[in-house]
Amino acid sequence: MKKQKRLFLIIVLIFSYTIIQAQQKILLDSIEFSNKRKAIIQKFEKQKNIIKTYMTEQGEDETSGWYYIYYYDTKLLKIRVIWNGGCCQKPTVTDLYYKDTTLILLDVFEDMYTAADKVKVLDNLIKGKNVQLKLNESLLYDQQHLIGYINNEDTSTEGGYLAKQEKWGLEWGEIINDFDKTKLKAAPEK
Repeated sequence: MKKQKRLFLIIVLIFSYTIIQAQQKILLDSIEFSNKRKAIIQKFEKQKNIIKTYMTEQGEDETSGWYYIYYYDTKLLKIRVIWNGGCCQKPTVTDLYYKDTTLILLDVFEDMYTAADKVKVLDNLIKGKNVQLKLNESLLYDQQHLIGYINNEDTSTEGGYLAKQEKWGLEWGEIINDFDKTKLKAAPEK
């Protein structure tokens, strides 16, 4: 009986070690992450001028609203979500990149401008013009699993941060199910 318990404990330890090693290999190192992120964005940017662009708006309250800009070729390639910041906060921009209807990259930006520049910056963002933004967080997915991230805030892999971000990516990934280009209006001209 002692041999069986010992064998069982050894198997559990080997299995646990294998799981820990697998989890550590899931997240990409920063160079590999950066290269994959850059390749996704460059691929999109090369096609950007021939892609059809659609837009929807959604009010949150009297001063706050969301703008969704859909970049569509034969399939959805990217969604840019712009929150105007309401009366008192800076706008945020979330870029969602898709491959074969699956979310592969989620970037969250915050703007770096003063309140006086807010209207002009938002107008330029909505028109699809290039606006300098500060990357706050970037999440890379493969088959709906988080495989790498950059976060400019102090976060820990403990406390469920990675699980929360993976779930968040899945929720943003679901937005593609609501994509019906027949209900969208053309985005404003640049």
